[in-house]
Amino acid sequence: MNKKTHSCIDKSGFRIGMSFKEEAVGTNAISMAMQLRRLVYLEPQHHFCDILKKWYCIERLSL
Repeated sequence: MNKKTHSCIDKSGFRIGMSFKEEAVGTNAISMAMQLRRLVYLEPQHHFCDILKKWYCIERLSL
């Protein structure tokens, strides 16, 4: 990972190895896609975690 990418991640509040399970950070597109096994789109206001409330997220389960 280059320094610019690492800096961007640090500023976001995310950390390498962070869990996106619903039990860890609440409602999010990653955990919902894993649970529903389909494409999921979430707008900022639908996230539980404050860090994610700035993000529009789309996630799909890859097998």
